[in-house]
Amino acid sequence: MEVAARTTEPLVLVLDTAPDRRRRIAGFVRSAAVDVFELGELQLLRWYLERSSRRPQAIVIGLPVQEADGLLRLATDNPWLTILFVAGSVAERPPLTAESPLIFTIDGPRRGEALARTIRRLLSGEAKALTATRSA
Repeated sequence: MEVAARTTEPLVLVLDTAPDRRRRIAGFVRSAAVDVFELGELQLLRWYLERSSRRPQAIVIGLPVQEADGLLRLATDNPWLTILFVAGSVAERPPLTAESPLIFTIDGPRRGEALARTIRRLLSGEAKALTATRSA
């Protein structure tokens, strides 16, 4: 009997300390046809990246962030990792600078669908194009 090779969808990790917001973001990300694993603490994210055999293609992090220094260290230690920050409103977004990471704002109807499209574009290799237009 032949066993078919299991194909897996891309994996995206969602990190947010607020459970309701994390579930909301994860639902939007799932609609991009990816596997989603939700985490509530930066320490769990670090543990996952160190010990899991399955590497995520991206991490979506809800703003505001509690441990900014830890996230900066995580990004530095994993330069291959695409990180997208999600804010619930424009007021939650930090001021944008030339060095700002990619920040997506879910502040109205249909923004969840736009987040799913953004995830698909990131995973298809359009990350550089998205980063170049992040302040638009």
